[in-house]
Order: sequence, then C-alpha cells, then structure tokens
Amino acid sequence: MGGISLRKALKAADLSASSYYYQPRSGKQGRKPSKETLKADGGAVPNGTVVEMIRSLLNKEFVHYGTEKVTRWLKRQGLVINRKKVYRLMKENRLLNPKKRPKQKDKVRVAFRVPRPERVFQHLEADIKFIYVHGKGRNAKALSFIDIYSQKIVACTVDYSIKADKVL
Repeated sequence: MGGISLRKALKAADLSASSYYYQPRSGKQGRKPSKETLKADGGAVPNGTVVEMIRSLLNKEFVHYGTEKVTRWLKRQGLVINRKKVYRLMKENRLLNPKKRPKQKDKVRVAFRVPRPERVFQHLEADIKFIYVHGKGRNAKALSFIDIYSQKIVACTVDYSIKADKVL
C-alpha cells in the first residue's frame, strides 16, 4: 500500500482536515419552535389558543396592530412571550399587515401653487386617500372633489378600484 499519507495530501492541497471531513446536515438548523406559551402564573397555554387571542384582538374594528403592540397586549393578558414568537405565530397564520411599498424617488413633482378663485366652482381639486380595510386585508380608495372657494366637498366616492373614467 504505497502512496502519500492523507495528512501530507491535505497540506499539499492547502486544505484543512475539517473541510475534508465536513458532512452537511440535512433539515432545518436550530431549536424547534415550542408548542405552548408560558403564563405568568406558571401554567402553559397551547399556541393555538394564543393565535385565537391574537385573531380576536385583530378582528376588532379599527385595530390593525403590528407585532410590537400585539406582544404588549399579550403580556398584559398574563403571557410570557416575546416579539419574535408573536411574529412567527402571526406569520404562520397570515395575520401580519401587508408590507408598505417604498416610495418612488424619481417622480417629477409639479411646482406648488395656491389658486385664488373668485367664485364657487371656479377651481376644484381632487384628493385621494387610502383607507386600510382590515377585514379584506387591502386598501380602499376615497376620492373627493373639493371646491376651493367654499372649501366644501362637492362629491365623494369610496371603492377598491377607481379608474380614470369614474374620475371623469
């Protein structure tokens, strides 16, 4: 059995022994997520119950909290829980709000000017507001036309989609 020893071959190839013997592991790294959440009194609650608590909070009218507010609320309910676990539970159960899109920086803006109307309906302005509808998980658009002279809303419409022909 002739030849060169493994140690000399690795040194000649400038390769460490740990790299030569490395075996990649299969599966996900790290600790498995817990199936229950501790309570402040020492008991435990299944994660399904925690998800139902979060869902009942988010189903209230005008409530669309993020993970930090939900975490604070759960802690006030007597649970020992951190923001990372709340984020994981909300993400797994699709309870997170949609991410905000970054603003486009390369748009050319019209120079600011203040119209000075002398009578009613001489100058109208349109204003669009986005209203998040929690039950649908999307934004609705509120289009309103304002008379600049009287500063009153002349017309208003709310819809999920407002096309140009509807504006006209």
